Amino acid sequence: MLNRIIILLLSMAVVSCSKEIFQQKLSVDWTPLNGGTVSPPTNAFEKGTVVSMIATPAGEYTFKQWSGSLSGNTNPSPITLDADKQVTGVFEKRKYPLTLSIVGSGSVKEDVLAVAPQTQYPSGTTVRLSPQPADKFEFAGWSGDLTSSANPLDLKIDRAINLKALFQQVKAPTVTPAIEMEIVDSRLKSTKTGKIDVPVVIINFLPDTIISNQTYLNPKWTLESSQPWDAPFQYKIDRAKSKILAERIIEKNAIEEGTRFRDYGANKAEKYINIDVVAYINVKNIKLTGKNVDFNDLFARINLKDYVEKLGAKEVWFTFFLKSDLFDVPESNMSPRVGAPYGDISNSYRELNDLPRYNKTYVVYGNNGWRGVDTDLHNRGHQLEMEMMHIDGLNRIWLDKFAKVGRGGNTHFAPNSLKDYDWANTAFVKSDIETWKPSGGTFVDVNVNTWVSKRYPFEKNISMTAPSRFATGQNDFTNDAPTKWFIYWWQSVPGMNNGITDVQGTGSTAKKITLSNWWDLFFNFDEAVNLKKQLVN
Repeated sequence: MLNRIIILLLSMAVVSCSKEIFQQKLSVDWTPLNGGTVSPPTNAFEKGTVVSMIATPAGEYTFKQWSGSLSGNTNPSPITLDADKQVTGVFEKRKYPLTLSIVGSGSVKEDVLAVAPQTQYPSGTTVRLSPQPADKFEFAGWSGDLTSSANPLDLKIDRAINLKALFQQVKAPTVTPAIEMEIVDSRLKSTKTGKIDVPVVIINFLPDTIISNQTYLNPKWTLESSQPWDAPFQYKIDRAKSKILAERIIEKNAIEEGTRFRDYGANKAEKYINIDVVAYINVKNIKLTGKNVDFNDLFARINLKDYVEKLGAKEVWFTFFLKSDLFDVPESNMSPRVGAPYGDISNSYRELNDLPRYNKTYVVYGNNGWRGVDTDLHNRGHQLEMEMMHIDGLNRIWLDKFAKVGRGGNTHFAPNSLKDYDWANTAFVKSDIETWKPSGGTFVDVNVNTWVSKRYPFEKNISMTAPSRFATGQNDFTNDAPTKWFIYWWQSVPGMNNGITDVQGTGSTAKKITLSNWWDLFFNFDEAVNLKKQLVN
Protein backbone atom coordinates (compact mmCIF):
# COMPACT_ATOMS: atom_id res chain seq x y z
CA MET A 1 0.00 0.00 0.00
CA LEU A 2 2.83 2.37 0.89
CA ASN A 3 4.54 1.57 -2.42
CA ARG A 4 1.45 2.57 -4.43
CA ILE A 5 1.28 5.94 -2.71
CA ILE A 6 4.94 6.63 -3.42
CA ILE A 7 4.53 5.80 -7.16
CA LEU A 8 1.48 8.10 -7.48
CA LEU A 9 3.33 11.02 -5.87
CA LEU A 10 6.32 10.57 -8.16
CA SER A 11 4.01 10.62 -11.25
CA MET A 12 2.40 13.86 -10.18
CA ALA A 13 5.76 15.45 -9.65
CA VAL A 14 6.92 14.53 -13.18
CA VAL A 15 3.74 15.98 -14.74
CA SER A 16 3.93 19.23 -12.82
CA CYS A 17 7.51 19.81 -13.97
CA SER A 18 6.81 19.35 -17.82
CA LYS A 19 6.21 22.50 -20.14
CA GLU A 20 3.07 22.30 -22.34
CA ILE A 21 3.64 23.38 -26.10
CA PHE A 22 0.69 25.13 -28.02
CA GLN A 23 0.55 25.41 -31.87
CA GLN A 24 -1.34 27.85 -34.16
CA LYS A 25 -2.27 27.24 -37.83
CA LEU A 26 -1.19 29.66 -40.60
CA SER A 27 -3.35 29.26 -43.74
CA VAL A 28 -1.73 30.77 -46.87
CA ASP A 29 -3.32 31.57 -50.25
CA TRP A 30 -2.89 34.00 -53.19
CA THR A 31 -4.98 35.43 -56.02
CA PRO A 32 -5.01 35.13 -58.95
CA LEU A 33 -3.46 31.66 -58.95
CA ASN A 34 -1.18 32.53 -61.89
CA GLY A 35 -0.22 35.88 -60.38
CA GLY A 36 2.67 34.55 -58.28
CA THR A 37 3.32 32.62 -55.02
CA VAL A 38 3.35 33.32 -51.28
CA SER A 39 5.68 31.69 -48.75
CA PRO A 40 5.85 30.05 -46.34
CA PRO A 41 3.05 27.68 -47.34
CA THR A 42 0.20 26.65 -45.05
CA ASN A 43 1.62 25.11 -41.86
CA ALA A 44 1.41 24.96 -38.04
CA PHE A 45 3.75 27.06 -35.87
CA GLU A 46 4.38 27.37 -32.17
CA LYS A 47 2.12 29.99 -30.67
CA GLY A 48 3.76 33.42 -30.61
CA THR A 49 6.09 32.70 -33.53
CA VAL A 50 6.74 35.68 -35.82
CA VAL A 51 6.60 34.54 -39.46
CA SER A 52 7.87 36.62 -42.38
CA MET A 53 5.36 36.50 -45.27
CA ILE A 54 6.96 36.86 -48.72
CA ALA A 55 4.98 37.49 -51.93
CA THR A 56 6.77 36.65 -55.20
CA PRO A 57 5.01 38.00 -58.37
CA ALA A 58 5.11 36.05 -61.64
CA GLY A 59 5.75 37.41 -65.14
CA GLU A 60 3.58 40.46 -66.01
CA TYR A 61 2.19 40.72 -62.44
CA THR A 62 3.05 42.90 -59.44
CA PHE A 63 2.26 42.43 -55.76
CA LYS A 64 -0.69 44.63 -54.77
CA GLN A 65 -1.55 43.97 -51.10
CA TRP A 66 -2.25 41.49 -48.29
CA SER A 67 -5.74 40.51 -47.20
CA GLY A 68 -7.20 38.38 -44.42
CA SER A 69 -5.25 38.49 -41.13
CA LEU A 70 -2.59 40.73 -42.72
CA SER A 71 -3.09 44.10 -44.38
CA GLY A 72 -1.04 46.68 -46.24
CA ASN A 73 1.40 46.14 -49.08
CA THR A 74 4.72 45.74 -47.23
CA ASN A 75 6.64 42.83 -48.72
CA PRO A 76 8.04 40.89 -46.87
CA SER A 77 5.67 41.49 -43.97
CA PRO A 78 5.82 39.92 -40.45
CA ILE A 79 2.83 38.28 -38.79
CA THR A 80 2.63 37.06 -35.14
CA LEU A 81 0.83 33.74 -34.67
CA ASP A 82 -0.96 34.46 -31.41
CA ALA A 83 -4.00 32.70 -32.88
CA ASP A 84 -4.88 30.83 -36.05
CA LYS A 85 -4.32 33.21 -38.99
CA GLN A 86 -5.27 33.30 -42.69
CA VAL A 87 -3.23 35.37 -45.16
CA THR A 88 -3.89 35.98 -48.87
CA GLY A 89 -1.41 37.65 -51.20
CA VAL A 90 -3.13 39.72 -53.92
CA PHE A 91 -1.40 40.21 -57.27
CA GLU A 92 -2.43 42.35 -60.26
CA LYS A 93 -1.37 42.72 -63.86
CA ARG A 94 1.25 45.36 -64.51
CA LYS A 95 -0.32 48.59 -65.76
CA TYR A 96 1.08 50.62 -68.64
CA PRO A 97 0.04 54.13 -69.64
CA LEU A 98 -1.36 54.72 -73.13
CA THR A 99 -0.68 58.35 -73.96
CA LEU A 100 -2.58 59.80 -76.92
CA SER A 101 -2.02 63.19 -78.47
CA ILE A 102 -3.86 64.84 -81.37
CA VAL A 103 -2.37 66.58 -84.38
CA GLY A 104 -5.01 68.47 -86.37
CA SER A 105 -8.65 68.44 -85.33
CA GLY A 106 -10.43 65.34 -84.09
CA SER A 107 -10.57 62.83 -81.25
CA VAL A 108 -9.92 59.13 -80.66
CA LYS A 109 -12.51 56.77 -79.26
CA GLU A 110 -11.04 54.07 -76.98
CA ASP A 111 -12.92 50.78 -76.87
CA VAL A 112 -11.36 48.27 -74.49
CA LEU A 113 -12.10 44.74 -75.58
CA ALA A 114 -11.41 43.15 -72.17
CA VAL A 115 -11.81 45.63 -69.30
CA ALA A 116 -13.31 49.05 -68.75
CA PRO A 117 -11.62 52.07 -70.41
CA GLN A 118 -8.97 53.78 -68.29
CA THR A 119 -5.80 55.83 -68.64
CA GLN A 120 -3.58 52.90 -67.58
CA TYR A 121 -4.29 49.42 -68.87
CA PRO A 122 -3.43 46.01 -67.38
CA SER A 123 -0.73 44.28 -69.38
CA GLY A 124 -2.17 42.23 -72.21
CA THR A 125 -5.31 44.40 -72.62
CA THR A 126 -6.34 44.98 -76.24
CA VAL A 127 -7.63 48.50 -76.92
CA ARG A 128 -9.47 49.48 -80.12
CA LEU A 129 -8.67 53.06 -81.11
CA SER A 130 -11.16 54.63 -83.53
CA PRO A 131 -10.24 58.06 -84.95
CA GLN A 132 -13.09 60.59 -84.91
CA PRO A 133 -12.22 63.44 -87.33
CA ALA A 134 -13.73 66.85 -86.66
CA ASP A 135 -15.85 68.54 -89.31
CA LYS A 136 -13.87 69.10 -92.54
CA PHE A 137 -10.95 66.92 -91.31
CA GLU A 138 -9.92 63.37 -92.22
CA PHE A 139 -7.77 60.79 -90.41
CA ALA A 140 -4.21 60.64 -91.81
CA GLY A 141 -2.52 57.96 -89.67
CA TRP A 142 -0.73 57.15 -86.40
CA SER A 143 2.79 58.15 -85.33
CA GLY A 144 4.93 57.88 -82.20
CA ASP A 145 5.72 54.42 -80.83
CA LEU A 146 3.75 52.93 -83.73
CA THR A 147 3.40 54.03 -87.33
CA SER A 148 0.22 52.85 -89.01
CA SER A 149 -2.74 53.96 -91.10
CA ALA A 150 -5.08 51.33 -89.65
CA ASN A 151 -8.59 52.60 -88.85
CA PRO A 152 -9.60 51.39 -86.35
CA LEU A 153 -6.35 50.28 -84.68
CA ASP A 154 -6.39 47.27 -82.35
CA LEU A 155 -3.49 47.79 -79.92
CA LYS A 156 -2.18 45.24 -77.40
CA ILE A 157 -0.84 46.98 -74.28
CA ASP A 158 2.35 45.24 -73.10
CA ARG A 159 4.46 48.35 -72.40
CA ALA A 160 4.06 52.11 -71.98
CA ILE A 161 2.91 53.50 -75.34
CA ASN A 162 2.84 57.04 -76.75
CA LEU A 163 0.76 57.59 -79.87
CA LYS A 164 -0.20 60.57 -82.00
CA ALA A 165 -3.43 60.56 -84.01
CA LEU A 166 -2.89 62.66 -87.13
CA PHE A 167 -5.81 64.54 -88.70
CA GLN A 168 -5.58 66.76 -91.76
CA GLN A 169 -7.99 69.21 -93.31
CA VAL A 170 -9.96 67.90 -96.26
CA LYS A 171 -8.89 69.89 -99.27
CA ALA A 172 -11.58 71.24 -101.56
CA PRO A 173 -11.70 69.00 -104.63
CA THR A 174 -9.94 70.41 -107.66
CA VAL A 175 -12.11 71.31 -110.64
CA THR A 176 -11.59 71.92 -114.33
CA PRO A 177 -11.94 75.20 -116.27
CA ALA A 178 -15.38 76.54 -117.26
CA ILE A 179 -16.42 75.99 -113.65
CA GLU A 180 -16.91 78.83 -111.20
CA MET A 181 -16.43 78.05 -107.52
CA GLU A 182 -18.33 80.63 -105.47
CA ILE A 183 -17.78 81.31 -101.78
CA VAL A 184 -20.71 79.71 -99.97
CA ASP A 185 -23.07 82.38 -98.63
CA SER A 186 -23.14 82.26 -94.82
CA ARG A 187 -26.93 81.94 -94.95
CA LEU A 188 -26.49 78.53 -96.57
CA LYS A 189 -24.16 77.19 -93.86
CA SER A 190 -25.19 75.08 -90.89
CA THR A 191 -26.31 77.01 -87.82
CA LYS A 192 -25.58 73.95 -85.63
CA THR A 193 -29.03 74.22 -84.04
CA GLY A 194 -30.28 70.83 -85.23
CA LYS A 195 -29.42 67.27 -84.30
CA ILE A 196 -27.43 66.46 -87.45
CA ASP A 197 -25.88 68.30 -90.39
CA VAL A 198 -26.84 67.36 -93.95
CA PRO A 199 -23.99 68.43 -96.29
CA VAL A 200 -25.21 69.65 -99.71
CA VAL A 201 -23.46 70.53 -102.98
CA ILE A 202 -25.22 73.18 -105.10
CA ILE A 203 -24.54 73.16 -108.86
CA ASN A 204 -26.05 75.76 -111.20
CA PHE A 205 -25.97 75.41 -114.97
CA LEU A 206 -25.55 78.96 -116.33
CA PRO A 207 -24.70 78.59 -120.03
CA ASP A 208 -22.83 81.03 -122.25
CA THR A 209 -24.84 83.99 -123.46
CA ILE A 210 -25.88 85.46 -126.80
CA ILE A 211 -23.69 88.51 -126.90
CA SER A 212 -20.15 89.14 -125.83
CA ASN A 213 -20.96 91.22 -122.76
CA GLN A 214 -23.05 88.32 -121.40
CA THR A 215 -26.26 90.30 -121.16
CA TYR A 216 -28.66 87.36 -121.50
CA LEU A 217 -28.79 83.63 -121.11
CA ASN A 218 -28.68 81.88 -124.46
CA PRO A 219 -32.26 81.40 -125.79
CA LYS A 220 -31.09 78.11 -127.27
CA TRP A 221 -31.00 76.83 -123.72
CA THR A 222 -34.10 78.69 -122.56
CA LEU A 223 -36.91 79.57 -124.95
CA GLU A 224 -37.02 80.02 -128.71
CA SER A 225 -36.19 83.65 -129.50
CA SER A 226 -38.49 83.60 -132.54
CA GLN A 227 -41.56 83.44 -130.30
CA PRO A 228 -43.10 86.89 -129.57
CA TRP A 229 -43.64 86.04 -125.87
CA ASP A 230 -40.01 85.16 -125.39
CA ALA A 231 -38.71 88.66 -124.54
CA PRO A 232 -39.84 88.65 -120.89
CA PHE A 233 -37.91 85.42 -120.36
CA GLN A 234 -34.56 86.69 -121.58
CA TYR A 235 -32.69 86.61 -118.34
CA LYS A 236 -29.55 88.42 -117.30
CA ILE A 237 -26.91 86.22 -115.75
CA ASP A 238 -26.80 88.31 -112.57
CA ARG A 239 -30.58 88.07 -112.19
CA ALA A 240 -30.44 84.31 -112.65
CA LYS A 241 -27.80 84.05 -109.93
CA SER A 242 -29.83 86.27 -107.60
CA LYS A 243 -32.94 84.17 -108.17
CA ILE A 244 -31.11 80.91 -107.44
CA LEU A 245 -29.47 82.19 -104.25
CA ALA A 246 -32.65 83.75 -102.84
CA GLU A 247 -34.65 80.57 -103.48
CA ARG A 248 -31.99 78.25 -102.03
CA ILE A 249 -31.90 80.29 -98.80
CA ILE A 250 -35.69 80.00 -98.46
CA GLU A 251 -35.59 76.28 -99.29
CA LYS A 252 -32.79 75.56 -96.80
CA ASN A 253 -34.82 77.13 -94.00
CA ALA A 254 -38.08 75.51 -95.09
CA ILE A 255 -36.50 72.04 -95.18
CA GLU A 256 -34.94 72.47 -91.74
CA GLU A 257 -38.17 73.90 -90.30
CA GLY A 258 -40.05 70.91 -91.66
CA THR A 259 -38.16 68.59 -89.29
CA ARG A 260 -39.53 70.31 -86.15
CA PHE A 261 -42.21 67.84 -85.11
CA ARG A 262 -45.66 69.47 -84.78
CA ASP A 263 -44.17 72.85 -83.97
CA TYR A 264 -46.42 74.79 -86.39
CA GLY A 265 -44.67 78.10 -85.68
CA ALA A 266 -44.51 77.79 -81.87
CA ASN A 267 -40.69 77.75 -81.91
CA LYS A 268 -40.50 75.08 -79.20
CA ALA A 269 -39.58 71.85 -80.99
CA GLU A 270 -35.95 71.19 -81.92
CA LYS A 271 -34.93 70.89 -85.57
CA TYR A 272 -33.65 67.45 -86.53
CA ILE A 273 -31.37 68.69 -89.31
CA ASN A 274 -29.28 71.60 -90.46
CA ILE A 275 -28.57 71.96 -94.16
CA ASP A 276 -24.87 72.74 -94.64
CA VAL A 277 -23.88 73.76 -98.16
CA VAL A 278 -20.26 72.66 -98.65
CA ALA A 279 -19.85 73.84 -102.25
CA TYR A 280 -21.58 76.36 -104.53
CA ILE A 281 -20.59 75.73 -108.15
CA ASN A 282 -21.61 77.37 -111.44
CA VAL A 283 -20.92 75.50 -114.70
CA LYS A 284 -21.02 77.05 -118.15
CA ASN A 285 -21.31 73.94 -120.31
CA ILE A 286 -22.61 70.42 -119.98
CA LYS A 287 -22.95 67.30 -122.06
CA LEU A 288 -26.35 65.73 -122.67
CA THR A 289 -27.19 62.08 -122.93
CA GLY A 290 -30.57 61.98 -124.59
CA LYS A 291 -32.58 64.62 -122.77
CA ASN A 292 -30.79 64.20 -119.48
CA VAL A 293 -27.55 65.77 -118.29
CA ASP A 294 -24.50 63.54 -118.57
CA PHE A 295 -23.99 63.56 -114.81
CA ASN A 296 -21.16 61.04 -115.04
CA ASP A 297 -19.17 63.60 -117.03
CA LEU A 298 -20.26 66.63 -114.98
CA PHE A 299 -19.57 65.04 -111.60
CA ALA A 300 -16.16 63.84 -112.75
CA ARG A 301 -15.30 67.42 -113.74
CA ILE A 302 -16.18 68.85 -110.33
CA ASN A 303 -14.80 65.79 -108.49
CA LEU A 304 -18.09 65.14 -106.71
CA LYS A 305 -16.74 61.85 -105.38
CA ASP A 306 -14.59 63.69 -102.82
CA TYR A 307 -17.53 65.81 -101.70
CA VAL A 308 -19.62 62.67 -101.13
CA GLU A 309 -17.02 60.33 -99.68
CA LYS A 310 -14.82 62.79 -97.76
CA LEU A 311 -17.16 65.67 -96.87
CA GLY A 312 -20.22 63.44 -96.46
CA ALA A 313 -22.45 65.25 -99.00
CA LYS A 314 -25.84 63.55 -99.01
CA GLU A 315 -27.55 65.75 -101.61
CA VAL A 316 -26.85 67.67 -104.83
CA TRP A 317 -29.16 70.54 -105.79
CA PHE A 318 -28.83 71.00 -109.57
CA THR A 319 -30.47 74.07 -111.14
CA PHE A 320 -31.02 74.60 -114.87
CA PHE A 321 -32.81 77.11 -117.14
CA LEU A 322 -33.81 74.89 -120.02
CA LYS A 323 -36.82 74.08 -122.15
CA SER A 324 -38.57 70.94 -120.96
CA ASP A 325 -39.01 69.60 -124.47
CA LEU A 326 -35.23 69.61 -124.93
CA PHE A 327 -34.18 68.76 -121.44
CA ASP A 328 -35.51 66.24 -118.90
CA VAL A 329 -33.77 66.14 -115.51
CA PRO A 330 -35.54 63.94 -112.92
CA GLU A 331 -37.13 65.74 -109.98
CA SER A 332 -35.10 63.50 -107.68
CA ASN A 333 -32.56 60.81 -108.50
CA MET A 334 -30.72 58.49 -106.11
CA SER A 335 -27.28 57.01 -106.59
CA PRO A 336 -27.09 54.07 -104.15
CA ARG A 337 -23.68 53.34 -102.69
CA VAL A 338 -21.59 50.62 -104.32
CA GLY A 339 -22.86 47.26 -103.07
CA ALA A 340 -26.10 48.67 -101.60
CA PRO A 341 -28.88 46.06 -101.17
CA TYR A 342 -31.33 48.41 -102.91
CA GLY A 343 -31.54 50.22 -106.23
CA ASP A 344 -32.39 53.76 -107.28
CA ILE A 345 -35.14 54.68 -104.80
CA SER A 346 -36.31 58.00 -106.24
CA ASN A 347 -38.81 59.81 -108.44
CA SER A 348 -36.79 59.16 -111.61
CA TYR A 349 -36.43 56.58 -114.37
CA ARG A 350 -34.47 54.50 -111.85
CA GLU A 351 -31.51 53.88 -114.12
CA LEU A 352 -28.53 52.71 -112.09
CA ASN A 353 -25.93 54.14 -114.48
CA ASP A 354 -27.25 57.67 -115.04
CA LEU A 355 -25.32 58.83 -111.96
CA PRO A 356 -21.81 57.77 -110.87
CA ARG A 357 -21.76 55.29 -107.99
CA TYR A 358 -19.61 56.02 -104.96
CA ASN A 359 -19.06 54.37 -101.58
CA LYS A 360 -21.83 56.48 -100.07
CA THR A 361 -25.43 57.05 -101.17
CA TYR A 362 -26.50 60.50 -102.39
CA VAL A 363 -29.56 62.09 -104.04
CA VAL A 364 -29.65 64.64 -106.88
CA TYR A 365 -32.57 67.09 -106.95
CA GLY A 366 -33.37 68.68 -110.32
CA ASN A 367 -34.52 72.29 -109.84
CA ASN A 368 -35.99 74.09 -112.85
CA GLY A 369 -34.74 77.67 -112.68
CA TRP A 370 -37.83 78.98 -114.45
CA ARG A 371 -39.96 77.83 -111.58
CA GLY A 372 -39.48 78.43 -107.85
CA VAL A 373 -39.33 77.38 -104.21
CA ASP A 374 -42.66 75.58 -104.31
CA THR A 375 -41.57 73.29 -107.15
CA ASP A 376 -38.22 72.50 -105.57
CA LEU A 377 -39.91 71.54 -102.28
CA HIS A 378 -42.41 69.52 -104.29
CA ASN A 379 -39.52 67.49 -105.76
CA ARG A 380 -38.30 66.71 -102.24
CA GLY A 381 -41.80 65.64 -101.24
CA HIS A 382 -41.72 62.93 -103.91
CA GLN A 383 -38.32 61.71 -102.69
CA LEU A 384 -39.72 61.45 -99.17
CA GLU A 385 -42.61 59.37 -100.50
CA MET A 386 -40.30 57.00 -102.40
CA GLU A 387 -38.03 56.36 -99.42
CA MET A 388 -40.86 55.93 -96.91
CA MET A 389 -42.67 53.44 -99.16
CA HIS A 390 -39.46 51.43 -99.61
CA ILE A 391 -38.75 51.26 -95.88
CA ASP A 392 -42.40 50.62 -95.00
CA GLY A 393 -42.71 47.74 -97.49
CA LEU A 394 -45.78 45.59 -97.07
CA ASN A 395 -46.80 47.30 -93.83
CA ARG A 396 -48.34 50.13 -95.89
CA ILE A 397 -48.54 52.49 -92.92
CA TRP A 398 -47.33 55.33 -95.13
CA LEU A 399 -49.68 54.68 -98.05
CA ASP A 400 -52.81 53.44 -96.30
CA LYS A 401 -52.75 55.39 -93.05
CA PHE A 402 -50.66 58.58 -93.36
CA ALA A 403 -50.36 59.89 -96.93
CA LYS A 404 -54.10 60.02 -97.63
CA VAL A 405 -56.65 62.74 -98.30
CA GLY A 406 -58.49 63.43 -95.04
CA ARG A 407 -55.51 62.31 -93.00
CA GLY A 408 -51.85 63.31 -93.40
CA GLY A 409 -51.92 64.20 -97.09
CA ASN A 410 -49.04 63.88 -99.56
CA THR A 411 -47.02 65.79 -102.14
CA HIS A 412 -49.89 66.37 -104.60
CA PHE A 413 -52.83 66.30 -102.20
CA ALA A 414 -53.47 68.24 -99.00
CA PRO A 415 -56.10 66.68 -96.70
CA ASN A 416 -58.87 68.70 -98.43
CA SER A 417 -57.60 68.48 -102.03
CA LEU A 418 -60.03 67.37 -104.75
CA LYS A 419 -57.38 67.03 -107.46
CA ASP A 420 -53.61 67.12 -107.96
CA TYR A 421 -51.86 70.32 -106.81
CA ASP A 422 -55.03 71.53 -105.07
CA TRP A 423 -53.15 72.94 -102.06
CA ALA A 424 -55.10 76.26 -102.13
CA ASN A 425 -58.55 74.72 -101.67
CA THR A 426 -60.62 76.81 -99.24
CA ALA A 427 -63.14 74.04 -98.51
CA PHE A 428 -62.98 72.54 -95.02
CA VAL A 429 -62.61 68.81 -94.39
CA LYS A 430 -62.06 66.78 -91.23
CA SER A 431 -58.46 65.63 -90.80
CA ASP A 432 -56.32 64.25 -87.97
CA ILE A 433 -53.05 65.52 -89.49
CA GLU A 434 -52.01 67.44 -86.35
CA THR A 435 -52.68 64.52 -83.99
CA TRP A 436 -52.13 61.65 -86.42
CA LYS A 437 -51.44 58.10 -85.30
CA PRO A 438 -52.07 54.91 -87.32
CA SER A 439 -55.38 54.07 -85.64
CA GLY A 440 -56.63 57.66 -85.92
CA GLY A 441 -56.14 60.90 -84.04
CA THR A 442 -58.54 63.77 -83.37
CA PHE A 443 -60.25 64.96 -86.56
CA VAL A 444 -60.74 68.71 -86.92
CA ASP A 445 -61.59 71.08 -89.77
CA VAL A 446 -58.65 72.08 -91.99
CA ASN A 447 -58.33 74.08 -95.21
CA VAL A 448 -55.71 76.17 -97.01
CA ASN A 449 -55.68 78.77 -94.20
CA THR A 450 -54.53 76.06 -91.77
CA TRP A 451 -51.08 76.00 -93.40
CA VAL A 452 -50.88 79.39 -95.16
CA SER A 453 -51.55 81.26 -91.91
CA LYS A 454 -48.58 79.68 -90.14
CA ARG A 455 -45.65 81.99 -89.48
CA TYR A 456 -42.33 80.26 -88.82
CA PRO A 457 -39.37 81.68 -86.86
CA PHE A 458 -37.01 81.71 -89.84
CA GLU A 459 -39.33 84.08 -91.76
CA LYS A 460 -38.22 86.89 -89.41
CA ASN A 461 -34.58 86.37 -90.31
CA ILE A 462 -34.56 86.03 -94.10
CA SER A 463 -36.35 87.49 -97.09
CA MET A 464 -39.25 85.38 -98.34
CA THR A 465 -39.05 87.00 -101.81
CA ALA A 466 -36.99 86.07 -104.86
CA PRO A 467 -36.73 87.39 -108.44
CA SER A 468 -39.56 86.12 -110.60
CA ARG A 469 -38.99 84.14 -113.78
CA PHE A 470 -39.58 87.29 -115.80
CA ALA A 471 -37.05 90.01 -116.55
CA THR A 472 -38.59 92.10 -113.74
CA GLY A 473 -40.70 91.50 -110.65
CA GLN A 474 -40.53 89.42 -107.48
CA ASN A 475 -42.18 86.29 -106.10
CA ASP A 476 -43.27 86.41 -102.47
CA PHE A 477 -43.54 82.99 -100.82
CA THR A 478 -44.89 84.25 -97.48
CA ASN A 479 -48.46 83.23 -98.33
CA ASP A 480 -47.66 80.75 -101.08
CA ALA A 481 -50.01 77.79 -100.61
CA PRO A 482 -47.73 74.96 -101.84
CA THR A 483 -44.64 76.29 -100.03
CA LYS A 484 -46.54 76.59 -96.75
CA TRP A 485 -48.24 73.23 -97.32
CA PHE A 486 -44.91 71.41 -97.56
CA ILE A 487 -43.52 72.91 -94.34
CA TYR A 488 -46.77 72.17 -92.48
CA TRP A 489 -46.98 68.64 -93.92
CA TRP A 490 -43.40 67.82 -93.03
CA GLN A 491 -43.86 69.06 -89.47
CA SER A 492 -46.77 66.60 -89.23
CA VAL A 493 -44.54 63.67 -90.20
CA PRO A 494 -43.54 61.69 -87.07
CA GLY A 495 -40.15 63.17 -86.26
CA MET A 496 -37.64 63.39 -83.44
CA ASN A 497 -39.10 62.88 -79.95
CA ASN A 498 -42.59 62.41 -81.43
CA GLY A 499 -43.82 60.34 -78.47
CA ILE A 500 -46.59 58.77 -80.57
CA THR A 501 -47.93 55.49 -79.16
CA ASP A 502 -50.69 53.32 -80.54
CA VAL A 503 -52.13 49.83 -80.44
CA GLN A 504 -51.62 47.56 -83.42
CA GLY A 505 -53.90 44.57 -83.97
CA THR A 506 -56.97 43.50 -82.03
CA GLY A 507 -57.87 41.02 -79.33
CA SER A 508 -55.15 38.59 -78.36
CA THR A 509 -52.85 39.90 -81.15
CA ALA A 510 -53.02 43.55 -79.99
CA LYS A 511 -49.69 45.11 -79.04
CA LYS A 512 -48.47 48.57 -78.09
CA ILE A 513 -46.32 50.32 -80.70
CA THR A 514 -44.31 53.53 -80.91
CA LEU A 515 -43.40 55.55 -83.99
CA SER A 516 -39.76 55.99 -85.02
CA ASN A 517 -38.21 59.26 -86.23
CA TRP A 518 -39.10 59.20 -89.94
CA TRP A 519 -36.66 62.02 -90.70
CA ASP A 520 -33.85 59.86 -89.37
CA LEU A 521 -34.92 57.16 -91.84
CA PHE A 522 -35.03 59.70 -94.67
CA PHE A 523 -31.74 61.49 -94.14
CA ASN A 524 -29.89 58.30 -93.08
CA PHE A 525 -31.55 56.04 -95.64
CA ASP A 526 -28.64 53.66 -96.17
CA GLU A 527 -28.25 53.05 -92.43
CA ALA A 528 -32.02 52.61 -92.06
CA VAL A 529 -32.08 49.90 -94.75
CA ASN A 530 -28.98 48.12 -93.40
CA LEU A 531 -30.37 48.04 -89.85
CA LYS A 532 -33.86 47.10 -91.10
CA LYS A 533 -35.44 50.07 -89.36
CA GLN A 534 -39.18 50.61 -89.79
CA LEU A 535 -41.72 53.41 -89.45
CA VAL A 536 -43.05 51.61 -86.38
CA ASN A 537 -40.78 50.41 -83.57
